[in-house]
Amino acid sequence: MCGRAAYSARSVSAAANALAREEAGERTGEGGATKEGTDASAPAPALAVPCDAKGRPNAGPGHEFPVFRRSGGDRGSDGGTGRLECAPMIWGLVVLDGTDRAPHLPPTHPDHKSPHYKMFNARSETVCEKPSFRGLVREGRTCAVAVDGYYEWTASRSPGDRRKQPYFVRDEDARRPLLLAGVWTRVRTGRRVPNDVGGEEDETLTTFAILTTDAHPKLAWIHHRQPVVLRDTSVALEWLTTPTPRLVERISDAAKAGPSLLAHPVSKRIIDGKYQGDDCTTEVKLAKAAPSVKSFFSPASAKKAKTEVEAGEIDSHPSSSPAPAKILSLTRNPSPPVHTQSTKRQREERDPVGGEIISWTCSKCTFIHKGPSKYGYLACEVCGSERADGSPGIKRSQCSSSHDASTTKRRDFGSTGATDRNWAHH
Repeated sequence: MCGRAAYSARSVSAAANALAREEAGERTGEGGATKEGTDASAPAPALAVPCDAKGRPNAGPGHEFPVFRRSGGDRGSDGGTGRLECAPMIWGLVVLDGTDRAPHLPPTHPDHKSPHYKMFNARSETVCEKPSFRGLVREGRTCAVAVDGYYEWTASRSPGDRRKQPYFVRDEDARRPLLLAGVWTRVRTGRRVPNDVGGEEDETLTTFAILTTDAHPKLAWIHHRQPVVLRDTSVALEWLTTPTPRLVERISDAAKAGPSLLAHPVSKRIIDGKYQGDDCTTEVKLAKAAPSVKSFFSPASAKKAKTEVEAGEIDSHPSSSPAPAKILSLTRNPSPPVHTQSTKRQREERDPVGGEIISWTCSKCTFIHKGPSKYGYLACEVCGSERADGSPGIKRSQCSSSHDASTTKRRDFGSTGATDRNWAHH
């Protein structure tokens, strides 16, 4: 798709000179021999560019462009000998005549309401079949538009700005213009205007559309369509003078299979079609996109997670050197560990000092009391039975004296008679 472009007087002049040289070579023929019906002594006239074609860095449908075409209008008006010319046309094809009640007003009219937005592109695959376009190629109403480049849009990378991000697409050589293939037509606006001889005549409106094709594979990430670029001036001259449906296929295939164009991000100011600053085509740096909330729940995204890495085994002997501290490190873990209920329970049942799993079993109801807190219970928390001496349990490792003292104190407190069931819940 091509819905916005930038053109300058430099690009139009460069394209005019290239086409004029190609046309002069076409008239001269191979080896410098002149073709029949041409004057060898006559210099090759340069293409006259409209003096008001100063350029527009942000032009869209409804704007006027300098467009190259063959003079005379179509194949039948001048016997097929018309030379190339550069004429002003409005972007956005209008194929029906206006009426006196609903005239087509030119963009310079104060009451202008543009109808020129609906058909600013024509698909090269169907340009010879669609009713709005099929007669234009057959009648020779083909054209070429010289631009610095064109704009395309993608979704914004900034979560706080929903406006699309514009990109400027140009040739690898920034000084070389892009010559875009198109079709044009002329209709009556429905109004009468004065002529040069003092009478009135029908006012006409000349409009054009740009041909598009499938995007080059390296540009498909921006948009799946791109304009048909005429890179070879000889092919461009053939498109302007003797277009055929077969030629449409050739230029379409060459555009999507030829050398790729370059694209760089530009300021979002150009979203406003009225903005015509000098920085329209200047490359800008995009801010790094912040991660969205959705990315945190995506299983495919690699996330940074804190993982505890054991530096060594914890020494349970108080006389030995202090155990090394646990180290926290940030590592990429594409498949983070799943903390199940069993691993959580084992972590709670581990003795904070000895490092072994501790528990005792009630001799009456066989309920297993696990964990450091329940290991000190002197009564079963289920049936209330007192804890019998020699109850089967996993012995703890040798603990520090402070830990043994706290355990002894807790057992002494339980020997005062607080052996009822309520004690088991403290």
